Amino acid sequence: MDSQTIISISTLSGEVVDTLPESIRVYIRYLESRIQQLETRVHELEARLSKDSSNSNKPPSSDGLKRKPKSLREQSGKKPGGQQGRVGKGLTQVNNPDTIVTHTPASCTECGSNLSDVYGFCAEQRQVFDIPQPKINVTEHRVEEKKCPCCGGITRALFPENIKGPVQYGDRIRALIAYFSHEHFVPVDRVCAIVEDVFGVSLSPGTCANVDEQLFINLEVFEAGLKAHLLATRVLHFDETGMRCEKKLHWVHVASSQMATFYTIHKKRGQEAMDAADILSRFQGYHNWASASLGESGILESLQPLFHLQNGAKANIRSWGY
Repeated sequence: MDSQTIISISTLSGEVVDTLPESIRVYIRYLESRIQQLETRVHELEARLSKDSSNSNKPPSSDGLKRKPKSLREQSGKKPGGQQGRVGKGLTQVNNPDTIVTHTPASCTECGSNLSDVYGFCAEQRQVFDIPQPKINVTEHRVEEKKCPCCGGITRALFPENIKGPVQYGDRIRALIAYFSHEHFVPVDRVCAIVEDVFGVSLSPGTCANVDEQLFINLEVFEAGLKAHLLATRVLHFDETGMRCEKKLHWVHVASSQMATFYTIHKKRGQEAMDAADILSRFQGYHNWASASLGESGILESLQPLFHLQNGAKANIRSWGY
């Protein structure tokens, strides 16, 4: 059947349709109904494909790795820059500057007389805000030995616990490496270049990796204390969202109270990731998380304690927007 035949069928008058056999008329009505259903379904699927995390309640992880379309945002008509009523930020002079440079006239501009012995007064002041010349400060630690006058024994002092070897980087430069890398996402090669250009110290990417590893170890005590705090609370909020890590989709999981939040990243979204975080599996209070793998009965079972919350806990949940 070609397109012309299809068009002619759609425009058949009632008299022509009545002349057709009953079986044909029934079949035509069925096809018309089926076409309407399929058209409705196509519209629904097209609307679903056009939705993402920017125009619906879908999470960012559902966007996948596809390139996001160019923003369709229209111009507001406002002039660029700060808008009327905005509180600006700028420099203001301070009362106690760190350095004062006095500029005094050497001779009179009217007659040329020498003014070097004449007392002057401040007619105007201007201030320049700048940073000191960056410079590495090398501190040498020495330990002494002393001979006891009573027994003749030799006693040597101890180095501070954080002084591990003959040479090492100090806490400030290690903190700066971590700050650039993790707060501002500067690649390690550029961090090395910045430190060398500004401070004259040559770093290697391996040094940056060692700094990360040491600071990671130092956070173990904080992590244990944070988990202890969360496990001691009565109500916790658990959630997850997608994040790209090493060009692959990972999941950032959170466990939060009203005072603190624990973040962890994992390749999985469900129970395996929550077990790795080691909070939900040990939590004895009330929470809002249930794995999809539990099924409907498991989800209902996990939510059952919420129906027995006291008024205080209910108020907390309402304040979080649940």
